[in-house]
Amino acid sequence: MTHECILLEKGLLEHSIRTDRDLIEKLFADNFVEFGSAGKIYNKADVHQALSAEAVREFKAIDFESKILSENCVLITYKLFEGTEATLRSSIWCHDANGNWQMIFHQGTNCSL
Repeated sequence: MTHECILLEKGLLEHSIRTDRDLIEKLFADNFVEFGSAGKIYNKADVHQALSAEAVREFKAIDFESKILSENCVLITYKLFEGTEATLRSSIWCHDANGNWQMIFHQGTNCSL
């Protein structure tokens, strides 16, 4: 259960997945919320718009951890590097009505390298 969510999270760092509108529609819950590292709040429509026009980005992610929050929800945390910037990341993934994993929450917090 937690391994699958980590794989989904890692996949979302790949350009081919980030720009696949159908896959993003499937992986993000309709009530998705993100607290961005700059303090802005995003919803699913914001993510769709931003990712559809995104240029290729180079990420390095380390220190993945997972915690089971309930029978159907998992918290994933990790550290993400992009160039000289580092952020602490957290996501909550839950099963939808069909048993598919969807991200319902994400947060990025700036941190030092």
